[in-house]
Order: sequence, then structure tokens, then C-alpha cells
Amino acid sequence: MDDHDWVLIDVEMAGLSSPVVVELAAQRMRGWLPQGPAFRRLLNHGPDMTQERSRVHGLSRAVIERDGEAPQQVYLDLSRYVEGLPL
Repeated sequence: MDDHDWVLIDVEMAGLSSPVVVELAAQRMRGWLPQGPAFRRLLNHGPDMTQERSRVHGLSRAVIERDGEAPQQVYLDLSRYVEGLPL
């Protein structure tokens, strides 16, 4: 594993019955060492961000509305970041 490239993914979700992804983070790795900059983005699903969901992950609706991006764009950018490496 020491010389293999791969990507570590972390997903922050809100809600239990119908979860919504609110944050995606990733780090390219070589073995167990980070390689290059990390990927971290907030996703704005618009009206799906309820107060109940905010309690799950600690991100307020105001933060998601201010800093969150369109989910489709974030997923596209994550795909480019991963560049086909194993997850």
C-alpha cells in the first residue's frame, strides 16, 4: 500500500430518514501520506436544509446558503479531483 495512490473521502450528511449530503471532503493519498491539497466543499440543496438537519451536522442554514454550492457542480469537481483513482 505504501506506493499506491488513492483518495480518502469524507461525507457529512444531514437527516436520518432522507439524508442529504451537506459537505464533501477528499484527500489524495500515496500509501498513508497526503498528496497535494485537500478537497472540501459545502453543498446547498436549497429548501432541503431544515433546522432539524442542521442539528445533525452543526452547519446552520445561513452558512449553507452563504457558502454552499450547487450539488451538481461539487460532484463534478470532486470527480475531476479524484481523476479515476480508487476511493
